[in-house]
Amino acid sequence: MVTQKPAERTALLITLSQDLISSDPIAAKLYITEAISICQHTDSSQQYARALAVMGKIFTHTGKLDSALFFLNQASNIPIVREDDYLRFEIHNQIGTVLTNQQAYDSAEFHYQLCSEIAGRLNKPDYLAAINNNLGMLADERGMLQQAFDYYLIALKYYDDISDLANQAVVLNNLGLVNQALGDNVKAIEFLKKAIEINTGLNNQLNVSMNYGNLGTCYKILGNNTEALACFQHSLTLSRELGLELDQAKTLMNMGNLYVQMNKFEEAESHFKASLEICERNNIVYGILINYYNIAGLYYYKKDYSQAIEYLEKSNQLAQEQGNIKMYIDIYKLYEKINEALGNYKLAFFYHKNWDIITDSLKAMANKEYILDLQAKYQVEKKELENKNLRTENTAKALSIRNQKITTAAVAFVLFLTGLLAIVLFRSRDKAQRANQQLNELNNKILIQNTALEEVNTTKDKLFSIIAHDLKSPFNSLLSFLQLLIDEKADIDENKKKEILMMLYQHSNNTYSLIENLLQWALGQRGHLQFNPGNFDLRQIVEAEIEFLSGRADKKNIRIINTIEVNSMAWVDENMVKIIFRNLLNNAIKFSFENSVITINSIRCFDKHEVTITDHGIGMPEKVSKALFSGNNFYSTKGTKNESGSGLGLMIVKELMDKQGCSFRVNSTEGKGTVITLGFPLADNGPA
Repeated sequence: MVTQKPAERTALLITLSQDLISSDPIAAKLYITEAISICQHTDSSQQYARALAVMGKIFTHTGKLDSALFFLNQASNIPIVREDDYLRFEIHNQIGTVLTNQQAYDSAEFHYQLCSEIAGRLNKPDYLAAINNNLGMLADERGMLQQAFDYYLIALKYYDDISDLANQAVVLNNLGLVNQALGDNVKAIEFLKKAIEINTGLNNQLNVSMNYGNLGTCYKILGNNTEALACFQHSLTLSRELGLELDQAKTLMNMGNLYVQMNKFEEAESHFKASLEICERNNIVYGILINYYNIAGLYYYKKDYSQAIEYLEKSNQLAQEQGNIKMYIDIYKLYEKINEALGNYKLAFFYHKNWDIITDSLKAMANKEYILDLQAKYQVEKKELENKNLRTENTAKALSIRNQKITTAAVAFVLFLTGLLAIVLFRSRDKAQRANQQLNELNNKILIQNTALEEVNTTKDKLFSIIAHDLKSPFNSLLSFLQLLIDEKADIDENKKKEILMMLYQHSNNTYSLIENLLQWALGQRGHLQFNPGNFDLRQIVEAEIEFLSGRADKKNIRIINTIEVNSMAWVDENMVKIIFRNLLNNAIKFSFENSVITINSIRCFDKHEVTITDHGIGMPEKVSKALFSGNNFYSTKGTKNESGSGLGLMIVKELMDKQGCSFRVNSTEGKGTVITLGFPLADNGPA
């Protein structure tokens, strides 16, 4: 009997898992779990990264996006990934796809652009084609249709150059869809027919089914009902033969809309309800939402307004839960029509006004995104030119800073920390140079290290800025108050002495919090934070942190209400989550108005607990909240009782959430307050 070596066994398991992702994701997960287990007991970090990436792919395919991000982030943090451009491309490309599906478009674009740089450096046409196709889909999702069209054409050219017919067909299908969205259905039909021709030649029946469904939609829009119905029937037959339930649901829904257009209401209703049944069985929320809306529209045409309103309310509720702003327009338009038919003209006008406002807002957002994109490109080019002139000046400033007299123990600590960071980076570079003797790889290492050093210099400058404004100031106040107590002790009455001691306590407390955050942030930057996940009760963790911070809240007469249910078990690192809630609650208290309320709520949303922390205080300007996490930005501001704030707390929270593969959003209104939303994986979603 021949025994397989661990590396051979792992490679086989990874291949088997990849082959089964679409057809049998459960079996794929079992194979890749075994592969991960083997890698954890061997030294094959490259295979470990690949196995984690495949697990991310499986969770992406099954719609568990937070879990997918958890494994992909783990893979991207393995040191060998930073050295292997091919593996790095694969992982960051997947992360971009997950973030696109989560509608985190800016973050997705960052990862895709990183992949584009790697593909260009490797001069790999297939990589360049794939990333341009993904950038096209991202632009399509954002409603930037012309930009999507341009990306797709670039992708098609690359695939044509390397004679990759299968992927040519994929891009042709995408070009058909974007032309349909642009209103050019004739051109869309041309692209889709080319895709069908290629996929038929390749015997790719799955994609042929999809192509025919999209082709039917084009014919339907053009009013060619006979051709449309024939295309939909062909797509439905193929999807049933292949057992593709999601494709069946989509095609049945399209056929329902076609029958409405043909005034065949009974056939339309049966097709909509068949589609709805499949979506409910598979928990396809967007499909359920659309089918509710379609059935409501059908009853409107049948003049059964009570049934129309019933289904429209279901659709509206789901749209609100999903935050689907674009669906509001269609829903409000239908509400307007129904109320007009019922003679409720005031309500009809109300809904007309609302969908009109949303439409204008979406147009404004699209224009704003385009302008911001142009501005960003201009700023990057401008910055590159300025950097050449500023290098000498920056070097002089750095030398000047190093030669400054260390005035406080805290300054000494941070300088020491910065020195440690520089040593770690130097050793990493030295180790990389010894490990790789080939010239090309050596050049890549130097480029990476230079980039890292520039980032450290930038971070160092920001740290000194924090010290100057937020750490030095409290120490000056402490020294002043202590001097006052020493010099004028006999002349200070007890009330004044108590007031000074309270101020000393407050300044010491704020300074301690800042130093604690600096420590946590520094550990994160050096990669010394270990991720040790397990099943923990979020309510217990939050209650402990509320108790810890109750004294600060009491001083401002702030109530903290925790409505997280008991046994809200999540797959998290307990220590990290404690730090997260301590920082967020401390910020909420610091920036809340006196006599206000801080609420902590939680809902179970698919595969995660979604926790919100809401305060009523000074909030943040919109431009600040949007720029919070673009690089190592520290937004420093004072609390409602003049408490100091460095902005490090939020940076630490973001890093710890990313480390665990958790989602994190900030929604703030200046003068009103802030809502923080955290997404933690359910206990059942942790690794096996």
